[in-house]
Parts: sequence; structure tokens; C-alpha cells
Amino acid sequence: MRRGKRAPLRANAWLFGLAVPAVVLFVLFSLMPYERMVASWPLGIKAGEVMQYQRFFDRRPGQHAEGQAEAITLEGIGGGCEGGALRFEGLGYSGEVQAAPAVGGGWVLTFPPERLFGGRRSVVLVPASLGSLRAKYAQVIADSLGLLGPEVLLTRVTRCGKDLGPFLVQERITEEFVRREAPFGHTLQGADSTLGPGDPHRLAAWALMACGEERADLVDAPALAQDTIGGTIIPLYAMRAAVADTTHRGAFRSVLASTAIVERLGGLAQRLRADSAAWSARLLAIDSVWVPVLAQGRNIGLVQAEVDRGREELLHRLFHPDPSRMLGATVPAASTRTIVLDPWLKPFLTEPDTLRFYRGKYAIDHDLILPEGMALVLEKGTRWNLAPGVRVQVNGELHIRGTALNPVFLRPDDPAAPYGTLAVNGNGRTRCRIRGLRMSGGSEARIGNVHHAGMLSLHGVDLQLVNSEIEEAFGPAAVEVASGRVLVQDCTFSGAHQGTLDLARVEGTVERCTFTSPTASGPAVRMNACTVLVRNCTWTEARPVALAAGHRTRALVLGGTFTKGGTAIAATDSAAVHVDGSTFTGNSTVFSLRRVHPELGGAVLVGYANTYDANGKQEEVDTASRLGTADKRDPIAWSWFGLRP
Repeated sequence: MRRGKRAPLRANAWLFGLAVPAVVLFVLFSLMPYERMVASWPLGIKAGEVMQYQRFFDRRPGQHAEGQAEAITLEGIGGGCEGGALRFEGLGYSGEVQAAPAVGGGWVLTFPPERLFGGRRSVVLVPASLGSLRAKYAQVIADSLGLLGPEVLLTRVTRCGKDLGPFLVQERITEEFVRREAPFGHTLQGADSTLGPGDPHRLAAWALMACGEERADLVDAPALAQDTIGGTIIPLYAMRAAVADTTHRGAFRSVLASTAIVERLGGLAQRLRADSAAWSARLLAIDSVWVPVLAQGRNIGLVQAEVDRGREELLHRLFHPDPSRMLGATVPAASTRTIVLDPWLKPFLTEPDTLRFYRGKYAIDHDLILPEGMALVLEKGTRWNLAPGVRVQVNGELHIRGTALNPVFLRPDDPAAPYGTLAVNGNGRTRCRIRGLRMSGGSEARIGNVHHAGMLSLHGVDLQLVNSEIEEAFGPAAVEVASGRVLVQDCTFSGAHQGTLDLARVEGTVERCTFTSPTASGPAVRMNACTVLVRNCTWTEARPVALAAGHRTRALVLGGTFTKGGTAIAATDSAAVHVDGSTFTGNSTVFSLRRVHPELGGAVLVGYANTYDANGKQEEVDTASRLGTADKRDPIAWSWFGLRP
């Protein structure tokens, strides 16, 4: 039996076989709701694969999004365009930058210190897509939670004539960023530093953002700013490419996973959830500006569906966080070590929370750390002789009640070997009332994570230091006051080897005080991040500087007398000083104004009705600073202290 031959397939059959699935795909992708396209797919199908099919087969009519963003242009210098020196134009800046590849794509741009980019020393440029909206969402939410981090900006980048599309711009976490944005005294913490205590609210907010963004990199390699004065830490928040990869890899997870932090995290999530409608509206407002740029001509319906899905996923993780997934198992909070009262102090316990020393001589031959909340009172006639290196730390109120006839004395046991410090760690409102103190012969000390830079060192206090004599000191300062309020009145300071009165992050008044420091290496009065009225004070042979104002200090100097010193008033780093009714006689330099840290800017000093006689130089002013004179007093400067001009 003869077998029949199979007829060859005709060309139209082949075409028909190909056309059928093509038509099916055209129909499918032209009718499928965009919400379904961006949803999760089974069988391992990835969203990117679905989007490729959509671009080819979706032929429904629709609006295509096109948006505008301010552009950055990068051009090579000397013919090259791959890295090194580039010409940067855009976002209000024009000048040369140094470019280096960023991890994951894009570039790290470093600006010269004399010409910063809006105060920024270094920024990262990373390619942007629709998913980049989450970085902007996160930055806005993190700001609302009180976290410290740089702003995320959107731009378009043209490099050597080629349009590379949208990019994100964010300042990198550097020492300059910390110095400009964190409170004075904070520095970027290195990997070998000891983890100090942190603000529970900020730690919880930071952990919540890590959960919401699913940022394991934040937990494993956090960027932290440490307070060199108080020893505490601040977590810094930025997108992946901008976070420094230098600190405490893996060691921070246990801090965030403590029961106390996780409970606070839940409370913050509940607060965000209660404002869910407001947050949705706020993020939609960001969409209206960013989506047309990031869409890059794609169908607006599909783009919006993709954006909506990403936004809702982020908000869901923030409103209903799963800390165990990101932080691991919750661990009990580390118990705070209870300070046991030193047996030597028990005879002086006059009340459950008060130690009181009456008139008499006392030899302090070992360190004394007082329990938290316990006050120390030194009554008139009390005399303490402190052994070399001895430190006394008060974790409650300090009251020194000397009089002109019966002062309180704090002296070294050995004049050739200084003791450490009498220090107070307060909560910002802890009262320190000191009158009739005669103190000399101390230096400085580090107790735990806290550096006490003065022989009398007061942190977080409401201080009144009155009618006292502070003499020879061997540390960075004779008296250091950080974080709080001050009234220093009718006191005499002399013989400091380095600085004399060091104020940081305080508000208050220094008046009718006398400073003499002919051989010191530091300022007689130094103020950083302060708002201080200095009234009717006298500086005689104060070298190298009588009064130094730095780091955005606001100072009003009234009725001062500056005689035979080095520089009378030095102002730096955005300090604003107003001087009226003061006399300057025989000083090397009257006013010195300069910018030390470019990201902070220069200083401003305004002089009014002052008297100048036989000084070496009237002024030293750099190009970033401004020295002016005025006949009429500035009401704003006087209002800083509740005064009228």
C-alpha cells in the first residue's frame, strides 16, 4: 500500500500561526487593566518582563507623560569626560568639581571648599526611575519624624552632550554635613568608636524607616553622629548611595531591637496611620511634580498604576511594620547600672536624695560618682582638697553656698598635680546654684562616654555662678557649661593655662566679670552655638583672644573693657556679634572675623558707639565675613535678650 505524501505548509499558514498569538497579545495587553500589569505575577514572571510586553503590544490610546526638571550639565575639562575634573553647570552652580564613580552607578561629585554647592561639600548623582519616588517619600516622612538627613532632589543630567535622563541628587553624609546640620559638638562617628546612648525617639523613628523602606543597609552599617560633649548618638538618614559605609557594621541591630525601641516604633507607626489620608495627599502632591519627569514618555495610566502600587506598599509597611523581619528577635532593654552610694559619703546623707557638707576640711582621695537624682550641697566654710586626677560627678543638683567671709574652697591636695573635675550631668533643667566659690588646680576628665573639659564642668544645667573666684586651671577650660541656661555674675577668672570660660549650646548672661589670662593658649570666653548677653565685663591681658564667638553664636557685648590683650573679639562660622558702649585699649587686634568651616559661612560683627585707643590693628576680615558700623542700634539684636535699644 502506497503511503501518501504530506502536503507542504503554505506561507499563509505560517503567517496565520504567528498572527493568532500576536493578536491575542495585542488584545490582552490593550485591554488588561494597568493595575493588573503592575501586580505580582505567578510562575516566576517578573514585572520587568511584563513591562517589555506592554511596551510592544499595548496599543490603546492614552496620554503620554512628559515633564521638566532643572538640568545639570557635566563637561570634561581638557578633553576627558570619564572622571576627574568636570565642569558643573546647573541648580544655581557653575564651576569645577571632582567626579568619581558611585557604587551602583552614577557619580560622587566633590566641590572645592572655597565654592560649595549650596553649602554641600559632596553629593551623589544616581540614575532615577519610578522606584526612585520612594526615596523622596522616605525623605519627607523621615523629616516629619525628626530624623536628620539630606534632601532628595530630582534633576536631568547631560554629560558631554548626551542626555542621560533623570537623576536623583542627594548630599552625602560627611563631616561637613554633620557640622552644618547637627547641633554643635557632633561629629561623624568612626567604626572604632564606642556606641553611646541615643535618643529613643530618633532611634525608633530610624528603625521604623528601615522597616518601611526595607533597608537592611541602614541597620547593618549605620551612619551616626556622636555628641563629643554629651556622648550620645544621632542616627543619620539618607538613601543608600549617600550613606557612609564606615560605622559599626552589625553592632547596631541589637540596639534597635530592644523592647523599648520596638514599642516606640509601634507608637510612631500608629501616629502615621492616624494621618493616613493626609500622608496620601502629601505624597500625591510629590507625584504631580516628579511622575511626569520619571515617566519619560510612557503611558500615563500605566505609570500611575505602578506609582500607586509602590506608594501603597511603602505606606503599608510604615503603618503596619514588621520589626522582627528587619531587626530580628526583640531583646529586653539593657538594664541601667545602678550607682551605689560610696560608703565614704554615707555620713553626709542628710536626706534620702541630698548629700551635705558643712564647714570643715575634707580630703577627697578617690573618684566619687553620685547616684542619679542625688543633690550635692557644700555649705559655707567647706574646704575640699582633691587628690591628683580625682573626679567627682554629680548626677543631680549642685548647690555651693559660700559667702564673702566664708567661701567654699576646692583646691588640689598637691599644687603640682592637678585633680580632674567637679562635673554635673543634668537633664537641661537641673539646677546649679554656685555662690562664693574659690576654685583652682583642676584639669579635665572623661567619665564614661562624656568628656568634661573644665575643672568645673556643667552639662545640661540651669546655672547661676555668682561672686566666685576661679583661678589656675590646667584643662581646656576652667569652667565649661554645655546645654542649658547660664547666669555668670560678679566673678573673677584668672591664671588659666588654656581656656577660661567655655560655653556651648547655652543661653543666658555673663555680666560684671573680670578675666585675666596673659599666658593662656585659649580664649578667655569662648561661645559656640550660644545666645549670650555679655555686659559690663573686663578683660585685662587676655591672650590670645578675649572673647571668641563661633558656630552661629548670637552675642550682644555691652559696656565691655578690653585692655592690653591679643585679639579682643574673634568671630567665626556664621556668628553674629553686636558691640556697643565698649572700650578697646592697647590690644594687638580689635576685631577678627573669618570663616573656618566653609559650610557654615563667615561671621558678622556690627559696632556702635565704641572707643578705640592705641590698638595694633583695628580689624582682620576675610572675604566671607562682614564688619560694619551703625549709629542706630539694631532692635533685632537687642530683642534676642528681651532688651530695647
